[in-house]
Amino acid sequence: MKTMGTTLVCLFSLLVYVTNALPDDCFWVNLRDQRLKAWNNVTVKSGTIETCQLRCETYKRFKCRSVDFYPNKKKCFLSGGDRADSYLSDYKNCQYSEIQCKEEWRNRSACTLVGPVHRKSLDGPTLESSIRPGGTVKKCEAACRREQRFFCASFDFRRTTGVCTLKQLDSKMERLSEIWSSDYYELNCNPGVDPMNWKPSEFVGTPDRQLCPIRGPVVGYTGGILQSMHKVANFAECEKKFIVLTKFSRRMKAFSYDPERQDLLNQCLQLAV
Repeated sequence: MKTMGTTLVCLFSLLVYVTNALPDDCFWVNLRDQRLKAWNNVTVKSGTIETCQLRCETYKRFKCRSVDFYPNKKKCFLSGGDRADSYLSDYKNCQYSEIQCKEEWRNRSACTLVGPVHRKSLDGPTLESSIRPGGTVKKCEAACRREQRFFCASFDFRRTTGVCTLKQLDSKMERLSEIWSSDYYELNCNPGVDPMNWKPSEFVGTPDRQLCPIRGPVVGYTGGILQSMHKVANFAECEKKFIVLTKFSRRMKAFSYDPERQDLLNQCLQLAV
């Protein structure tokens, strides 16, 4: 009996350890009837959302950030991306869950609003449904903070029409263009930022050393962006495949290489716009 009691205590301790795989400052956020667009790296069987989340927490091949769970099919899709990389689309009988951490920049809903930058608009793609007519700056700010389909980082406000365009990027990621009727605002998470004296830093583009590990998909497009996936030996081989594909398709505009995914087919992604 003593041996059995010891075994039960050990099993209970192991269960507590496994079910608390997340760091103390991280937690799961759940959204029903939603799924992530253009990710889903691995499919596993799962009977409950809790076991699906646990598979994500303990997965070793890549850093799992979110899951799509289909209770009727008992399927669980593990994803290396979340709403900072893509966006959510409506889908019945699917529950989307993602890991959020308190000290992480990805979710800016509690950060400080800075701006305006007068007569400026952020370049880059947007989702048509994120354009809200007849608004005010306060309504735009509220819409940006509560946006659920993607992590809103900034917005453009057209003074003449009240149109508000929510963006996933900010002035460090894209250029600000001269638009006389538009003002630019962003949610800034820098500690101690002064909204009265804040000015956007000069955009200098992406350094060459950061071009290799860029993760897709191309944010803001609703069409079939991902054209092909390949397992390659290195960055040069991924680039070579991209150059060959551009000779056959004018739509082929970019490729993504992730050196950490050595055993996955989507290590080298060929993208079109």
